[in-house]
Amino acid sequence: MALPDGRIGLLDCGMVGRVDDRTRALMEDLVISLTSKDVEGIVDTLLELCAVPPNFERQAFEVEVNDFLGDYLDLPISQTSFSGMINTMLGAIYRFHIIPPANVIMLLKTISLLEGTGQLLDPDFNLQELMRPHITKIVARRYAPEVILRRLTRSLRSWERLILALPRDLNQTLDKIRQGQLEIKLDIVGLDRTANRLIYGVVVAALLVGSAIVLTAAVPPTFRDISVFGIVGFVIAFVLSIRLLRAIEKSGKL
Repeated sequence: MALPDGRIGLLDCGMVGRVDDRTRALMEDLVISLTSKDVEGIVDTLLELCAVPPNFERQAFEVEVNDFLGDYLDLPISQTSFSGMINTMLGAIYRFHIIPPANVIMLLKTISLLEGTGQLLDPDFNLQELMRPHITKIVARRYAPEVILRRLTRSLRSWERLILALPRDLNQTLDKIRQGQLEIKLDIVGLDRTANRLIYGVVVAALLVGSAIVLTAAVPPTFRDISVFGIVGFVIAFVLSIRLLRAIEKSGKL
């Protein structure tokens, strides 16, 4: 709808999302990093904003982000599509199994819809050009002296809490050490699989050695002076060896 001052207001009759202060600050960091082509800043902000899988490959993701920046930010503004840029970025995020918050997804969808609606009303509409003054305001606001002072004050309070809590926590840890109550949990990922394969390999080796001894001693029953038990043992060892090798090849690890 048209507002009295000539601006166009958006009426949302569907889903409504809210962006908290932390998410807004991170989104502002993301916009600043995007405009300055700061790959590490983009990745750091996304990792803080989204849920990341345990096996996340940061270096490969940085390469993906760098390619994404080259595809879009080096083009003239008139040739870029903000919704296309968002879809490409989300595609890269999902390929690396990163899960953005629901309110961020809704915000990005709203921005894409705004760009589409604006282009329907005006074919020359460009959302990035429209956002430029706001990005300048964001940068000015983020680095204003009072904002920097507020962040420094918050950091000093955090350090104060840490320094005050450190002697107490250290004293509790030393008490547990004296009483023999200190427990350290060590979880080695993949140890069970490695142990199972080691036992499997020992069994195969034992079958091979035992079958060789049985064949050498010609333990009856025999067929043409060859021990049947020895042949059966070799066949079983061969089958188990093939299974072990296939399991190693499938996982790509020993």
